[in-house]
Amino acid sequence: MALSEQEREFFLTVIHDLLITVKNCTLYDPEHPIFRLSIQKLWNSLEDWFEIRPSFEIGVSPTRLFLTSEAIGEEEKFSSEIAGLFHARGILSLEIAREIPVSELEDFIMLLRLDGRAREDEERILARFREFGHIRIKEIDYRHLLSAETDVYSTEEEKIWGELFKSIHPDEEDLPPDKVGFLLQFLRSTERSAGFLNRVYRQALRGENDERIVRAFQNVIHQISEIFQDQANPQAEKQFRGDLMRILSHLHPDFISKLFDETVLHGKKFDLAATILRDMTDSDLAGFIETLVADEGSINEYLLRIFNKMVPDEESADRIAPLVADELLSKSLVTPHTLTQIQLSIRELFKQNRSNFFANAMYKITVEAMSEADSDTLTFTVNLSPLVNRFIKTVDENRCREERAWILLKILAQETDPSGFTRFGERLIRVFEEAIEAGDVVTVKELLSYYIHRVSRGEEIDTPLADLKKEIRRKLTGVPFAERIAALIPAMEEVDLDEIANIMLIMRPVSCRVLIDYYLSHPGERTRCLRIFSRMQSSVGPVILKEFDRREPRVVRELLSILKHIDPENLNRAAHKLLKHSDPFLLWEALDNIAPTSREIHDYILKLYLRGKNPEIQRKAMIALLRGDDPRVIRKLFHVTRKKQSRRRFLPDLIAHAGILNVKHAFDPLKEIALKRPLFDNEKAASLRASAADSLLAIDREAAIQILPGRPDGRVPVRGRRKRHDGKGAADDG
Repeated sequence: MALSEQEREFFLTVIHDLLITVKNCTLYDPEHPIFRLSIQKLWNSLEDWFEIRPSFEIGVSPTRLFLTSEAIGEEEKFSSEIAGLFHARGILSLEIAREIPVSELEDFIMLLRLDGRAREDEERILARFREFGHIRIKEIDYRHLLSAETDVYSTEEEKIWGELFKSIHPDEEDLPPDKVGFLLQFLRSTERSAGFLNRVYRQALRGENDERIVRAFQNVIHQISEIFQDQANPQAEKQFRGDLMRILSHLHPDFISKLFDETVLHGKKFDLAATILRDMTDSDLAGFIETLVADEGSINEYLLRIFNKMVPDEESADRIAPLVADELLSKSLVTPHTLTQIQLSIRELFKQNRSNFFANAMYKITVEAMSEADSDTLTFTVNLSPLVNRFIKTVDENRCREERAWILLKILAQETDPSGFTRFGERLIRVFEEAIEAGDVVTVKELLSYYIHRVSRGEEIDTPLADLKKEIRRKLTGVPFAERIAALIPAMEEVDLDEIANIMLIMRPVSCRVLIDYYLSHPGERTRCLRIFSRMQSSVGPVILKEFDRREPRVVRELLSILKHIDPENLNRAAHKLLKHSDPFLLWEALDNIAPTSREIHDYILKLYLRGKNPEIQRKAMIALLRGDDPRVIRKLFHVTRKKQSRRRFLPDLIAHAGILNVKHAFDPLKEIALKRPLFDNEKAASLRASAADSLLAIDREAAIQILPGRPDGRVPVRGRRKRHDGKGAADDG
């Protein structure tokens, strides 16, 4: 079955976050905030997926991922990258079950980082995989897992490049002329050469010989650059630097970071950044940085170190960061959907690297810009990041507000600093107010739901943030906001009324009282309010019951009308509560809606029937007893109604309502009436017999047909005469 648009989007988000988390586990310790952020984001993405599917299950080929036999994300670089990573470790099929704890997900990620420097025996690995309760590796070749490497460079050309690179001594002063041409050709093949260099670097890491590889490559770059300068060939040098930057953009971030470290070669200082960035325009530099971000899928500390070497002062950082953001947007590497992801990375990195000029600049143009100002201000800010500016111009105001809400919510979900939580929490409340003011009930609902279910989790634990989380929740779900949302009701379409109901459900019980007050004070909006109440169902009933004690009888009757529409169970509770009320109209309402359940209530209503002075109250009491269908009470009810002269006027109603209400325990009393043949028959008696027959048929048709004389359908004639032996007519008792 083909994936829906939503399923595809959620799937690719999980894969993207999985790749970032695996990369971060190799860059950071498990307790580092960046790794904690990425593992939490991955878990949140899986939670979103589990809302639509019970498990996350994929098949793996060397270059593709498969879900329900469909190749997914072939056009996405990160999808093929995670496929290659899994396949290199022998993982051919992976299943993650719903309700996986973060700790188990983290253990799995840490196991994926196994390489040649962390060899484990096969039995230990098997045991680790068996420990997982929510993750299943269906097929795995543990030999691949242990080696985590395959030799994919088999062509003659690649062998030459390999031998060539191995032959270069890190401190060799003069590069042999015959090797220069090979190296230049080597550098022009960006992906192949970068792949080869990364492989050599990883192998060097295993042998703890990575510094030699770094110095060797620095030496090659230095010597080729010197050759071009000696030849005064600026065009060739520019092409060389361009080829070199393209390769650098595909190298492992750790490798690049070390290449950019200043070193001494042949007695001279060598600065790779100064060498390749000489005479480079801001636009070219921004493009290079964008490529690095795109390849990593996020911004991490290794990249920040590289960027800070390229952008060594605050002025150039403020100038280049917006260009980088623009490049990311123009190539669709950052979209409105993924904008918050890059903002979250920058937010956490900014906290850890406040002295990093590039981190500061990116923070100002993404997190600060999107979370602080309103859309009107943002649109006309002269120095605004193109990333944010173009985003605002390409979406409507509601979408912009929604995006700001999401970035704030996700920041708050990860925030651990009380002052930061307070600052961003206040901004979230302002966005909430804006959404209500604009009637944007969808954003209001999503914002509330995410905060309650994701951000405020753990507020019951005694932590520095617990009270802050509670305070923001109290503000978001308090009376002032609930009243402002209720005030939107007259202007809403029906579908929006359903959204208001969802909002009120999240804000209950405060919202129930607010909505009740609105219903009472706005008679013209009661139909709309009842639609909202019906969506809230039994959440409103208990609140209405509590309102009875502090409301006057007229208002209580209006509250009962709400329960009649939405909540039969609490309507019956309300009727029991009002049964002994001093107001006769409320007693009337109580009898009209009660279905008695206890012996005490049955006896009390029976007393109202037997001793009452108001015929209408007596009639309603009689019908209420029928609704209770208690065998003891039903027998007594029929007995006193038939035998006591003062009650016989209620007999026709009693017989008819027993059938209408399908009172099972009335079958025998009705049978007695239907089959009775009085000595002196008349039309009234015959009519009662016919009515009793009708009620019997309504209660149990098959049983009634078996016992009723007369027509095939069991109906008893209303009037009839039978002949006496003396030939004279006598009254038919029916």
